[in-house]
Amino acid sequence: MIITVAGGNIGIPITRRNKEIVDKYGISFNEDDTLESVRDQFSKVKKQHRQLRRVYDTLNRTAVKSIHQYAAKRGGGVANLIFDDVSSVWKATMFIDETKEDGVVVRSEYIIHKKIDQSFKSCVLERASLENMLKAKVKILQDVYQEQLKVMLTEYGIDVTNVEDHCLRNFLKKSRWNLEGAKEKAISELSSAKPVM
Repeated sequence: MIITVAGGNIGIPITRRNKEIVDKYGISFNEDDTLESVRDQFSKVKKQHRQLRRVYDTLNRTAVKSIHQYAAKRGGGVANLIFDDVSSVWKATMFIDETKEDGVVVRSEYIIHKKIDQSFKSCVLERASLENMLKAKVKILQDVYQEQLKVMLTEYGIDVTNVEDHCLRNFLKKSRWNLEGAKEKAISELSSAKPVM
């Protein structure tokens, strides 16, 4: 199976390994996809995910803090603080010790809880899922671009058998993930490299 994307009408061969990744993340390609555009998408989604994660983490910290503050106001303590992921609720046992006659301590225990906004959790999970999908898509496109760059350099007359993948990736990066630009940079650098005697 071959899918054509932009950036030089590159045909992406969906190998068995790539097909497993495509199926796992539900990746789809279209003719407007380029390595640069998909990397930009990935970067934006990653940033959004981090921002949502920070807000969600703040909501969790605030909920835990409010449980401790509530118990402290009543002269008690907190034990067995846990988060129920299904209901998005922080639960704890609040205990209050009261000293009675003759130094007898009576402990009263209460179950207290604080709910977190579940819509935030679903947004965080959705962004995380999209980020993982785009990361996998970038990886597939980057591999394909590197292979295509090898083909272009070979056609130009450069022997690429000893050119390592990280070098090809650097050529792509320096050219802002553009194949033609990467080819020019590679030709310039590889042609000027002197053979070791």
